[in-house]
Amino acid sequence: MQHCNYMQNGNHQVNQITEATYTWSPPQQGYLKCNVDAAFYNNISNFGIGIYFKNDRGEFFCAKITLYNGFQSVIEAESRALRFHAPSQFFNYVPLLYS
Repeated sequence: MQHCNYMQNGNHQVNQITEATYTWSPPQQGYLKCNVDAAFYNNISNFGIGIYFKNDRGEFFCAKITLYNGFQSVIEAESRALRFHAPSQFFNYVPLLYS
């Protein structure tokens, strides 16, 4: 999986690509696991975020992806995914594990 971080410093543009390999591990029985990711696009001021949930058997529960204008750090973008796109209607009913 590639992560691209796009930054603008004065008149200079810097692109940084990082390769990362992840192995999914299930949450405890009866929990949902929430995973988030952010993607940054070269030469345009857009970024995308994705959030998805799986149960302890690895079965898909729900997901959402969104494209935004502007620049943010990876932490800010992934935090936005959790804040605005996690299905709040489930928070009071299903234990969640964030990863």
